[in-house]
Parts: sequence; structure tokens; C-alpha cells
Amino acid sequence: MSGQATQSSDYGEFYASRANDERRDTDIVGMTYTQEDTDEWLKIDLRAYIYFVHLIIYNRDGDCA
Repeated sequence: MSGQATQSSDYGEFYASRANDERRDTDIVGMTYTQEDTDEWLKIDLRAYIYFVHLIIYNRDGDCA
């Protein structure tokens, strides 16, 4: 999927681009992370109008908290 992801801040090497890398696993290698703040956000621009029938957002596994 092409496009660009941005987020409110980066934490270490957990850049926003990891949110748009087509990975479906939920381990730490494929996740994005922001600095702890009160208004964190993530934006993914898919650069197209897309009709979604289903949208699945994968969350991290419990050991990454």
C-alpha cells in the first residue's frame, strides 16, 4: 500500500512509516510508537480515495506495554 504515515512524535526507532508497511504481525518489530503525551495521534494518507468494506487495525501484543 503506498502512502505516507505521520504521527505526533517518534519514540526511538518506532517511526510512523511502520504503520503503513503491510505487516500483519503484532510483534515489536512492526509497530509504531509515540512519546508519552496527552494528545498522541497517527495519520495515514493513502493518497487515494478508497472504499473500505472492513478496516482492521492490529494492536500490539500484551508484553510490549
